[in-house]
Amino acid sequence: MKRCLRFFKAIGEKGGSAGRWDLIKVAGNEAAFKRWVEDFLVYHGFVEEVVEGGRTVYRQTERGKDFQRLLEDHDYLMAFRRIMGRKLRGILNV
Repeated sequence: MKRCLRFFKAIGEKGGSAGRWDLIKVAGNEAAFKRWVEDFLVYHGFVEEVVEGGRTVYRQTERGKDFQRLLEDHDYLMAFRRIMGRKLRGILNV
C-alpha cells in the first residue's frame, strides 16, 4: 500500500507525468517497476502510459486518483479488511 502511494506521489511531484526512470527509482529496480507499474497500476487503469515527444511518461488517471484517496482513508481500508475476514464471511454468506 505504501509503495503504491509512493508511485502516485512521484507522479504528482513531477507535475502529473513522471518518466520511466522516475518510477524505477521508486520501485527499486526494473523487475519491480514492471510488476508494480506495468502489471498492476497500468493494467488496472490507475496509471496510463503516454508517449510525449518520443518519450514515454506515466500519468495518474481519475480512477487512480480515486484509488489513492481510498488508500489514504484508513477507515475504508479497515472496513475492507474486516469484510474479507473469516468471521464476517459466515455472517454475510459471501
